[in-house]
Amino acid sequence: MFIPILGGGTVPVDVNFRATAVSTSNLATYTFTSQALGPASPSRRILVAAKYLTGGSAVAVNSVTVGGVTCTLPAGLSVSATTAGIRMGIAKVPTGTTGNVVVTLAASVNNCGIGVWSLDNLLSPTPFDTSAVSANASTLPFMSLDTNAGGAAVYASIATNNTRTFSWSNPTENYDAAIEGVTTHSGASMATTGNSINETLTLSGAAVVYGVAASFR
Repeated sequence: MFIPILGGGTVPVDVNFRATAVSTSNLATYTFTSQALGPASPSRRILVAAKYLTGGSAVAVNSVTVGGVTCTLPAGLSVSATTAGIRMGIAKVPTGTTGNVVVTLAASVNNCGIGVWSLDNLLSPTPFDTSAVSANASTLPFMSLDTNAGGAAVYASIATNNTRTFSWSNPTENYDAAIEGVTTHSGASMATTGNSINETLTLSGAAVVYGVAASFR
């Protein structure tokens, strides 16, 4: 059972989408140089969602760094399948307006795409709730995501076998783009009120699709 954290005059989380980038280099380590991080802030944390096409074997993400700072890789924020994977990581990065994002995997993968968000005023970098899902369909229902008032939620998805666009019903879409060939990815975010989020992602047609989501306070 999730126990809400009382607001009690605390400042709401300020979530902002900052950057997205892709690479088709067939590597085990991907370096995305000079990614936008937003204004420096003592409370700023950077969340990265890495999505990648594996080429036939499940491959895990070993680490993610932002500006040289190693991200925590929270439980419940990954999908590792034979076709593709997603991994979210979060780090406190209080300085700098840009930084390199480095994604290191356990083996080479065909490609990698990232989404980058800043979150200021978090009470905890540990997700309040998480969801990791997959489907072979034109819709991807996420598990109901519990939230806190004054918090934030971030969603990320990858579709692998058909060129598809994404439509989010609750969060605001931040990007919707090709990684390589028919592999596409998307991300979305929103402020939260304390109500559960029941999100169903709709694609422009059927695909093998994966998604990860997290709420924070």
